[in-house]
Amino acid sequence: MCSSLLEQGRASEAEVAGLGQEAAHLGGELAVAAVATRLRPVALVDQHEDVGILVHQLAVLQRRVELVDDRGDQRSLVVEVRWMGETCTNFLATGNTTDGQFCLVEETSKRGEAVPLHRHEKDVESFYVLEGEITFYVGGHVGVRSGQGSFLHVPAGAIHGFRITSDTARYLIFTTAHDGEFYRAISEPADANGVPATHEVDWDKVMATAQDFGIEFIGELPEE
Repeated sequence: MCSSLLEQGRASEAEVAGLGQEAAHLGGELAVAAVATRLRPVALVDQHEDVGILVHQLAVLQRRVELVDDRGDQRSLVVEVRWMGETCTNFLATGNTTDGQFCLVEETSKRGEAVPLHRHEKDVESFYVLEGEITFYVGGHVGVRSGQGSFLHVPAGAIHGFRITSDTARYLIFTTAHDGEFYRAISEPADANGVPATHEVDWDKVMATAQDFGIEFIGELPEE
């Protein structure tokens, strides 16, 4: 299970420095010392079984991620930005930077954008709503409207989907490295201006890729 604490404010230099010491005890690359966002600063501390401690300091204007490895060495990477339709995905941490352990993305989307009902037998997903409102559908239950500060964990194999129900929404998804690669495979890269070549979704490509990744689409979301 994933327990998350998301709180306002900026992590202190001493707290960030302490991450390097913690990483030395965990082994492998610890992503992430800091990730920047265009909006207010937020600090996220996440504990997930043997994954270790994940700390993201979201700062203003920059979009870079600082990686600290088990030797205390630090390097900076530009956050990859991709699009699917009107949804913008920022890859804050991937299997390449977490030794294959997990993926963390931040998404920004607009009213009406939706992910149809589907399930993946081996991949878990956890959602944290940073801004706006999302209606989640999980396991045949009626839609649950979830606003800022809401957390939802979807176990492997559970049927689920969601729809953006505010003008805009910004949220985090914490999932497996495998599922993160699926996100990359069905999305389009942003150009130098941060936008995709097209906002059209190639659903034939999405369905074929889903089959390759062991993801089963069940059907459309219920009408509200």
